[in-house]
Amino acid sequence: MRVVLLLLLIAASQACVFEIRSAVFYPNGTQEISRDWLIVDFENSYGYDLFDVEFGDIAHVPVIKKGERVRIDPYRIVTPQNFPITISASTRVFADRSEIEYSVTNLGNSTEIEISFPAFSDLISCENCEISNGSIIFRKILEKNETANFRLITNRAFSVPDATIGFSYDEPFSLNFTANIPVSVVKGRSDKWMGFFNVTNTIDREIEVRAAAFADFQNGSRTELFKETFVLKKGENFSRYVEIESEEVPIFIFKISARVSDFCRLKILPAYEAEGRFIIGQALLKGFSYHPAFPLPAALPAGLPPSVETPVLPTPPTTIPTPATTAKREERISLEFRIPFERVPRELVIPYFVAMFPSFFGLFFVTVFFPIRSRRGVVATRDQEAARIFSPRFRVYCPPSSPISFGIVVEPDGDIVSALMENGIPRNYAEAIAVAAKVKKPLIVEREDVARIALKLGIPVILYGKHR
Repeated sequence: MRVVLLLLLIAASQACVFEIRSAVFYPNGTQEISRDWLIVDFENSYGYDLFDVEFGDIAHVPVIKKGERVRIDPYRIVTPQNFPITISASTRVFADRSEIEYSVTNLGNSTEIEISFPAFSDLISCENCEISNGSIIFRKILEKNETANFRLITNRAFSVPDATIGFSYDEPFSLNFTANIPVSVVKGRSDKWMGFFNVTNTIDREIEVRAAAFADFQNGSRTELFKETFVLKKGENFSRYVEIESEEVPIFIFKISARVSDFCRLKILPAYEAEGRFIIGQALLKGFSYHPAFPLPAALPAGLPPSVETPVLPTPPTTIPTPATTAKREERISLEFRIPFERVPRELVIPYFVAMFPSFFGLFFVTVFFPIRSRRGVVATRDQEAARIFSPRFRVYCPPSSPISFGIVVEPDGDIVSALMENGIPRNYAEAIAVAAKVKKPLIVEREDVARIALKLGIPVILYGKHR
């Protein structure tokens, strides 16, 4: 089955981590979260290079250059959690009509909630909602622990169709990294050896510094001079002066670990699956029907109350999917998340050539036709300029150890990377091979030894540049 991911238009500046939960709400106040996953989409706007970047405990990127954007999509599937929203419906059935009252309660941070039903033939009117362009819309900003209601007035017998619910939640998310700051060591000599150690915070953030100084000697011994942990605000510096007595010439060593603790934004979004596509930014609210077993007379005898039968509301399935079923579902759905949103043409057929080594197969070309844009792509490392040729029309995937500014970072399989590195392949190429195997896309490479191993693993290779 062809699977396409539709994306909500989200400005990159709004968040650096996205959590997406595939959700179905039921009018009895329950909800079902079938899939919950995290995506990293971060642009370095700090004005300087970042090193050892950690996004909470979910992702680590060795280097993100100034102005560079890193996307890891999807990065991790997590244990499903319910949204802090409850939606329940109560129904009163009268002789000539039914009244369905929806109650929406927000238990989380302030958010705008929009519920949209397609207009249906049984509807008479609605209260605290609007009917516009063929839709019945309830829209309201709900503060934490606030409840709002709206009502649908329908025929006595009715069928309410499925609706969509749009909302989002923002939360702070831990972000920390290391930046380059000036460090100096000056050695002097009088009757003793003198060491001057200095570090200055030249960036626009407060940094936590762990500093340690040593003196090494030719006989192999080492003396610890000092070890301290301190915080430097913007523009502040740390200095230490040390004296030691020695007949040998010491080598002064100054080790610095300076990290910035900051926050970015985690945006939590709903999604639902429709015909093999994920609609991001909306959840599904199930509809329900009521059809009386027999009609009531138009006029009731005097003194008798109107009917107040309550239709049975649909409930979520109680069967828990087996591990085999879950695994099959995850294999069937291919997740590719790009921000900002780029529309996928309905029909786009382009021939794509992958060249194999003549020394292995003779002059042999394979032509693969891709019916839609989201299926085309290549894998490359940062030093592959050829990847830029493909970027306007192809997705360019890259490993975390060698990210590309216009590429999509994909987390490789750790076991494959370890096995390749044990066979002498550098980490960036080992991760690139593992990424190519994971996303099932050709690998651009200039090293023949790396290309040979990729081909042995069944990965198409584009050999480019001066072969090594």
